[in-house]
Amino acid sequence: MEIEAVHCNAINGDGTLLLKVDVDEPEKPFQYCFYIYKGSETLFKSAYKPESWLEYKAEEFGKYQIKAFVRDRETKAAVSRVVPYVLKEKYAWKLAESKKKEPPITGMLGVELERISPGVFRAGTALTCRRYAWRVFQEGKDTPEFSRDFSPDPVLVYAALHSGCYRVELTAELENERLQGLSPWMEMKREELDGDRG
Repeated sequence: MEIEAVHCNAINGDGTLLLKVDVDEPEKPFQYCFYIYKGSETLFKSAYKPESWLEYKAEEFGKYQIKAFVRDRETKAAVSRVVPYVLKEKYAWKLAESKKKEPPITGMLGVELERISPGVFRAGTALTCRRYAWRVFQEGKDTPEFSRDFSPDPVLVYAALHSGCYRVELTAELENERLQGLSPWMEMKREELDGDRG
């Protein structure tokens, strides 16, 4: 009873590791067990089972130690082997995406509205940032009437759909932080709008 190889491969792109043991006598009724370490910490210990493989979901990138055990089911004699494994971002791209943190909102910024034609306003800010995200709210409603995800465009031009008062929420992204601001309310009168549905 000898361990010929211990394999560890990242699958699915989400940090899942597939562990597998090759033995010299695979036809025999051996039992298999896996321990997983990261540094001095023991992350996982499996029970002995008849399958020579195991899937484990890693939560962090970096260096791991995989210890595989093979045991004879009748005599209980066991052998083990330790192999290193390094989980890299390129093999777990979904995990990498989930680890990306949005920069915190650390301050406020001014947002200005300007009526540029009947029923149409332009929103902007004097601060130069990397990216800008916009949400347009109508008074009395909790959900935005319009949203635009982050883009380099520092200006929003919006044609109101209904009469009423509008304001704009701007989130601006700098290198390692975000700023947020609200414009004052601007009223859009019914006579300004063509085909008003409000």
